[in-house]
Amino acid sequence: MKYLKEILVASSLSLMTLGGVIAQEQKVAVQPQQNNSQETELSDAELKKFVKIYKSVQNQNKQAQQQMAKTIQEEGITIKRYQKLAQATKKPKSDVVATAEEKEKMKAINEEFKGIQKEFKSKITDVITDGGMTTKRYQQVYQMIRTDKELQAEFGELMQG
Repeated sequence: MKYLKEILVASSLSLMTLGGVIAQEQKVAVQPQQNNSQETELSDAELKKFVKIYKSVQNQNKQAQQQMAKTIQEEGITIKRYQKLAQATKKPKSDVVATAEEKEKMKAINEEFKGIQKEFKSKITDVITDGGMTTKRYQQVYQMIRTDKELQAEFGELMQG
């Protein structure tokens, strides 16, 4: 479950518009993994598998982001205003003040987000396992790519192709 939350945060951060919203809601810190020598090996085939899964995870993320944006708009708040209100709840000395109506809308939005996030977690678990990886291995490969410039280059090329 820890890995899944880290994946959620990592993939959420890739989309700037509402990615911060998911990250704020999750309050999860990504921690480096300790790998043994077997887990640090990555074949070309496994990297290609990871890229295919990663693209599917990103697609699921995009769908979740769209659902979240729709939820915000259906409550009659702009995305920009929602983000300001969400940030203000994290900063006690914020200049942003929510009306009573906005507070109620925020509560409703955040409740809806919980359902969206639960569905998203389930979908990405399925995407990862259906793609032939465990969530733990997916996270390990993700961390390897984040820290290895050569793997980043290979990953980038495969993402373009």
